[in-house]
Amino acid sequence: MLRAAPGQLGRPSPADSCRSSASAGAGASLFGESSEELRIIRDAVPELTTTLIPKVEQLGELLGSVHDLHCAKATAELHPRWFGRQSDSQAVLAAVDERRAALEAEALSLAESVFAGRPRDVRALVKIGWRVWRRGDPEALADLPGALLH
Repeated sequence: MLRAAPGQLGRPSPADSCRSSASAGAGASLFGESSEELRIIRDAVPELTTTLIPKVEQLGELLGSVHDLHCAKATAELHPRWFGRQSDSQAVLAAVDERRAALEAEALSLAESVFAGRPRDVRALVKIGWRVWRRGDPEALADLPGALLH
């Protein structure tokens, strides 16, 4: 059900957003396509297994947890009486906000390392990885900038 606040006609409430994303499937990955492409080429570029792929997967997990906490807060705000007294409800909301802020800071720090490379270098990594994977051309790895693998 869409709830329209003044000035937000037609926008879903936070709780509606949480319900719709939950129904999208529990296994949906934030970085689904990109992560899958990286998994395919990891056999061609084994260094990805120890560098980029774990960071991308961890970032997806962190952001998923941030989203879950956002949904928990939206639900708690929608049903404050579920927590008994108002002070208990406020304590729950404060704990959720504190944990979400910590996870957001961790995700931001990790994202800075995941996206630290120049876009053209990352594109080259994927392109060369695909070439190695499709053609079985291990010499293509020599064209790979060393900084991408660390």
